[in-house]
Amino acid sequence: TPQQNLLAPRVAQYAAFEADFSFSGVYPGSKMGAIALIRQSFLDARWQRDLSTWQRKNGGERAEANAALDALLPVLDGRQPIVFDADDELDVVRAARIAQEFAVPQAWVLGIGTEYRVLDQLPAGVIAVESVQVSQGFCGQAMGELTCQLGTLVPGARASLDIRATVDPALRTLLLNAATVESDAAESNLTDNRSTTETAVTVQSDLALTITSAQPTAFLYTVRNLGVSNSRGAVVVTGQLPAEVSIAQLVPSSGRCTIDGPEFTCTLDALAANEWAMINVLTTMAPRVLYVTATGSVSGPEYDPRNANNTARTTSTFAVSRIYMPLIMR
Repeated sequence: TPQQNLLAPRVAQYAAFEADFSFSGVYPGSKMGAIALIRQSFLDARWQRDLSTWQRKNGGERAEANAALDALLPVLDGRQPIVFDADDELDVVRAARIAQEFAVPQAWVLGIGTEYRVLDQLPAGVIAVESVQVSQGFCGQAMGELTCQLGTLVPGARASLDIRATVDPALRTLLLNAATVESDAAESNLTDNRSTTETAVTVQSDLALTITSAQPTAFLYTVRNLGVSNSRGAVVVTGQLPAEVSIAQLVPSSGRCTIDGPEFTCTLDALAANEWAMINVLTTMAPRVLYVTATGSVSGPEYDPRNANNTARTTSTFAVSRIYMPLIMR
């Protein structure tokens, strides 16, 4: 009989991310709606449990009975597992998130026949994945998620991934990376299938200064950010010219400058990675000056991995013309 073939009743609850796509108006009509319905059911069941506990201690009118919510209480209390029917590896991630959110002690995933896969959700600050090295299997990336199919793992075996990526130069925070693993067989413990880690972003804006001279009385100070990070604050450039030189005009591409005799200081706007700024310096010279040496330095508010390119110098030379005067003797 059916009763004799039944090994055990009420083994587990069942949940699936199913939706009605027939546009018949039946809720939920999308995957998002199905996820929202499952989460709301757990929230309502937890609220029902907490309210009943409070009423037993404090008295008052009893909460209205709800058999559907009461059926979820053994899942929340760990007395009964819940099986999530996953259509793909993304559903495994969704199931893991729900199990984590509501601290479900026994969350199982129904196998989907895709062998072992690792799904790595790349942090929002990652612009591009440069390389992926995997000990076995292969990987593919789509929509900010990296999926690796690792093949079969025998008991006790392990597989590893090494992901190298480019980070947004404007990032000034921690990178939160989350990865999920799932297999083609039902698992008795889903809580260790997801792992997260935080990586501190080390800001490196490599400021470099060059000085060029197209003519003896004009100098061009150029600042470039050769680093991988945007400069967070103002960039300060100081320049020095000989005492015999007077600065006639100072034109920065951004920010503002002050002049103190043959020296000047310019506070430029922040520079993004690979961005540059210029300062045009026009001067007048004292008589009989044959050459002028211009020096300068640049600094920023952040760590600079290369200080050698923070200073620069150049020398401009005047062309000397010799005039021969005839000597007439009588």
